[in-house]
Amino acid sequence: MFVPILLRIAGSLNAPTYFSQMRGRISGMSTVCKRFAAILRRCDVESFLNIGRIFPEIAPMEKRIDMHIDLLRRDEFREMECVSDIVKYALFFLFSFRSTLSIS
Repeated sequence: MFVPILLRIAGSLNAPTYFSQMRGRISGMSTVCKRFAAILRRCDVESFLNIGRIFPEIAPMEKRIDMHIDLLRRDEFREMECVSDIVKYALFFLFSFRSTLSIS
């Protein structure tokens, strides 16, 4: 009785699911943000000022992430919209690393 259930669970754990992809993308974004913060803590003054120029572009992203968190708290979370935003933001930060700081 339990064996078929366990086999189905094990099979579903190996198959990529939308939920695991979403978690993976959010985790990736978290890693990118941690890397960005580490760079800000260690960069020279000129680089810090250059990074500061992208603040007007980052501020709306922060508000949008706050919106997703608020929707999650109210059980109105929109997964597709969140993942789409996370992908765009992660690419933005990675591009900003390369263009602003010349990091590959």
